[in-house]
Amino acid sequence: MGIALGGSVLVPAQIVSVRADTLATRAHDHESDNFHAFAASPTGEARTIVDSLLTRYLAVKVPDRGKTFFTMINGKPHRRIPGTPAGRLDTDRAFVAHIADARKPMSRWWSSSARWVRYGVIPVTVDGDRAHGALVITELRDEQAKPPFSTVRIFAIVGAAALTIAALDE
Repeated sequence: MGIALGGSVLVPAQIVSVRADTLATRAHDHESDNFHAFAASPTGEARTIVDSLLTRYLAVKVPDRGKTFFTMINGKPHRRIPGTPAGRLDTDRAFVAHIADARKPMSRWWSSSARWVRYGVIPVTVDGDRAHGALVITELRDEQAKPPFSTVRIFAIVGAAALTIAALDE
């Protein structure tokens, strides 16, 4: 019975883990599309300098759980959305050095104090402004996986309790 209980917990946990990875990737792609739509809108097009475009975008963003945004100007962290995210990559020197010279969009995984983070870097330029900017989107994988893992944990507790009761009846 113990093997059945273990299997009934481990298999869903693995599925949740893979699903969390997929959700982080999809959420990043969605945010990238949102930024491009904003930049092409009258509000975005009215911005004539990189700083203004990125600052305005951050002003209208309300991040979902486990998500945060910050901007880079000329290879240095510039602004971030208000609040205190579970993990801040804008203060991680190794991460900042890794993305500082990004001239093409990138989307990868990064191991940090916040564990696994799916990040995306969207380089930003504005005609007439020599500044090189970037919007950085981070998806904290473990934060996104918390609700489904809580469900798996409940199943494990209920299963262990049922196994204990069954053993007591014998």
